[in-house]
Amino acid sequence: MFCFGAPVTIRDRFQKLKSVATCDDLLQDPYALLEIVLEEMYKVMDQTGWVISDIFGAIETQSLGMASKPGKATKELPIDHFTGLHNLAKHTIYLRENCESALATLDDLRDHHRSVIGDRPSSSQEHTRQALKYRKTLFQSTQRRLASLDARMANIIQLSFHIVTQGDSRLMQSENQSMKTIAVMTLLFMPLSTVASIFGSQFMKLQDEAPFHMKVSQDFWLLWLIAVPLTVVVMVIWRVWYMDARGRLVDEIPPSAPGYMGWNTLKQTLRRESGKEKEQYTVTTREVTSGV
Repeated sequence: MFCFGAPVTIRDRFQKLKSVATCDDLLQDPYALLEIVLEEMYKVMDQTGWVISDIFGAIETQSLGMASKPGKATKELPIDHFTGLHNLAKHTIYLRENCESALATLDDLRDHHRSVIGDRPSSSQEHTRQALKYRKTLFQSTQRRLASLDARMANIIQLSFHIVTQGDSRLMQSENQSMKTIAVMTLLFMPLSTVASIFGSQFMKLQDEAPFHMKVSQDFWLLWLIAVPLTVVVMVIWRVWYMDARGRLVDEIPPSAPGYMGWNTLKQTLRRESGKEKEQYTVTTREVTSGV
C-alpha cells in the first residue's frame, strides 16, 4: 500500500500497529490498514475545515459589524474582502467534494467487507467493521458542518454585497443632497439676478439730474421679444434631450439608436407618449343584459 502526501502521524500509526497486530491478523483482515488511512485522512480534513471556519469567523464578525454602519462600508471594507470570501468558498467546495468521495469509498468498503467476511466475523474483523461505520459518521458530521459553512459564506457574500450597495446609495444620496442645496440656492438668487439683469440693461437708465427718476426706453419690448422665444427654444431642446435619455435608460429606445440629443428619436418619443395617454384615458365598457 502506497500513501502519497500522507502526514507523519500515519507512519507512527503503522509502527504502533506492528506491536498490536500480527501478520496473520492483517492477512485475514487487511481492511484494518485502510481504516487507519481513513482515520488520518479524516483528521487532516477536519483540521482544514476548522482552519477555514476560524478564518471565516473573523470575516463574518467584521461583516456583521459593518452592517450596523453601512455608510462607512465603502471606506472600511478591505480591498480583498470578496476575493477572500470566494477563495474560502472554493476551498469549502473542495473539502465537501473530498468528504463525499470518502463517504462513497467507505460505503463500498463496508459492502465489500461484509461480502468477503460474511455474517460471522471474528473479534478483530468485527472491530474493523465497527470502525468503518464510526468513520462514516465522522465524515457525515464534517460534511454537515461544511454544508453549514458554505451556507454561511453565501449569506455573508450576499450581505457584503448589500452593504456595499447601500453604502454607495448613501454616498449618492449625500451627493444629491449637495446638488439639492445648490439648486435651492440658485432658485433663491435667480429672481434677484433676473431683476438686476433687467435694471442693469440699456433699456433702463437712471437720470443723472434731479429728481433722479428711472427712465425706461421705448424699445423695452425688444427685451421680451428676444428673451421669451429664446427661453422657449431652450426648454424645448432640454425636453427633447430628457425624453430621449429617459427612454434609453428604461429600454424604450435601443441604446444603439442614433441620438443627436434626441432629435432622431423625437417622433418615436411622441408616439410613445401619445400611446401612454390613450392607455391612461381608455374606458373599458361591458355589456350588461338585464334579466326579465
